Amino acid sequence: VDTGEPMVDEPSGAVYTNVRFGYAFEVPDGQMLYALTAQQTAVAADEQAQTVFLCENETNLFTIRVIENGGSAHEWISTNLSFFYPTGDAAQRVGEFVGTQAIFLQGTGTAVSPARLVVLSSEGKLIIISYEQDTVLFESLIDSFSLL
Repeated sequence: VDTGEPMVDEPSGAVYTNVRFGYAFEVPDGQMLYALTAQQTAVAADEQAQTVFLCENETNLFTIRVIENGGSAHEWISTNLSFFYPTGDAAQRVGEFVGTQAIFLQGTGTAVSPARLVVLSSEGKLIIISYEQDTVLFESLIDSFSLL
């Protein structure tokens, strides 16, 4: 991913609010939140971005994707599990997240298996949160996540 020059800087430790899709979370100090343009160039995320991510050394560590009219979390997992976990090796559980039911998957944290994947349905849209490498940062990001 080309991280080029961002259009707008996100302040360190700021709360990112996505008004289009109705969620917010705290961006860690020193981190920049990106979104992709139609040309697949990374730019600073704005409040309308459909996919946002935090990068470290060319790796998308934390990504939030929103799918409008995406059906249920279970249907999405059934259709897309092999993309995220090609070997099928992922622990799965259902639980509550930000006041709604979510599906949690946990993998190995390798290039072919993200460490964590959380899928929830909110007001007709699916929110997919993935985290590539299992570190303490994931817990702080998830703890700060909220639906608006």
